[in-house]
Amino acid sequence: MRMFFIIAFVFLIVQAKAQHEADAPQSGKVFVASGLGFGFPVGDINQTLSPKVSNVLGLNIPLKSKRYFLYPVVDFLRFSYNESITDAEFGYKLQDGTSNLYGLSVMPGLNHFLGSLRLYAYAGPSLHLLYEPRVSVAIPDAEATIENITSLTGGLRGGVGAHYRFGDFYLFIESAYIRNFQKIQGNHLSVVTLHGGLKTDVTKLVDKIF
Repeated sequence: MRMFFIIAFVFLIVQAKAQHEADAPQSGKVFVASGLGFGFPVGDINQTLSPKVSNVLGLNIPLKSKRYFLYPVVDFLRFSYNESITDAEFGYKLQDGTSNLYGLSVMPGLNHFLGSLRLYAYAGPSLHLLYEPRVSVAIPDAEATIENITSLTGGLRGGVGAHYRFGDFYLFIESAYIRNFQKIQGNHLSVVTLHGGLKTDVTKLVDKIF
């Protein structure tokens, strides 16, 4: 399913080409953002989840006015998972497992320019694919295996960021709030992310390929 989100992201690049040609001024640039960081669970859910290194992939699409942009983002969030409520189907609680949340968001954004520094904010809907681990025990065979419970749910994502140009490089840092509409272990899933990384100007590449 991770490949599904990557394919969806490539599709959004194709759409970026069309949007860029239709709406963007000549000075508008299309950026691919790739960053590393963490997702920090908020509230009672932090009894179950704790952050692991995660990554994010985003696409800045300029609109007709340079103040506005479209921001498709794919989140690959990883968490340590400690089961606190026994699942009746499995009978045993898992400790030190790993849970994954893959999110696809398409959000409108607002820019504010200060020379080489760009500040921005964005918010919009998300589609989340969530994996929760379980331990399945076969007592006669003295074996235990890890299984994943998968769910596809909606959510919301909003955040702020800063992007600064150093010569040919663009550095960025972002923080976002992600809310999933499904409960995990009886608690709502809310996450605050913090990521940093590089943005790459792909305007010419997009023009050549598409």
